[in-house]
Amino acid sequence: MFRDPRDVFFSQNNHRDNLMDRTLAETIYQKGANAFHDWLHEARVPGAWDRKSLDALLQFFRTYWNHRDLDNVHLFHYSDMKRNLAATIALMAKAAGLVLDARQVEAYAGAASFDSMKARAGQFVPESGKGFWKAEGNFFANGANEQWKGRLTDAELVAFDARLAELATPEQAAWLLNGRG
Repeated sequence: MFRDPRDVFFSQNNHRDNLMDRTLAETIYQKGANAFHDWLHEARVPGAWDRKSLDALLQFFRTYWNHRDLDNVHLFHYSDMKRNLAATIALMAKAAGLVLDARQVEAYAGAASFDSMKARAGQFVPESGKGFWKAEGNFFANGANEQWKGRLTDAELVAFDARLAELATPEQAAWLLNGRG
């Protein structure tokens, strides 16, 4: 599952602020006034997958993208889920070799909705109930796309576009920003 990298940055900020272990939070996530710039330009250190950056995200993405034509690799995008969760659930079921009727697809889509996942955060959040998060419910911040709008400056958006063009092909960048839409 992938999403617009700009939204990933803000989602990571939410996770950083929700982590109980402040040392861990500040080790893997950027902080401060230059956090976006640092996330954007920090070079991935091969083998060090715990430090979050655009470069690390793109490396992870490419490991799957490069094999997307294989029968056992299926890429899904958060924007597609937001546009039509039931259709995306049906595609996931098909990829897994499952046959679901319309009632089942709608039931799964209801269970996988943002509101449902947030309401049952204790069931879905990694390390739930172990004191890892300040609040498991805050793991699911708002479920919105384009949360970067109005939060990044024009200069930051230009820098993002330039850096994305360095790290991804035009086809990869278009898919990362929009999914199938």
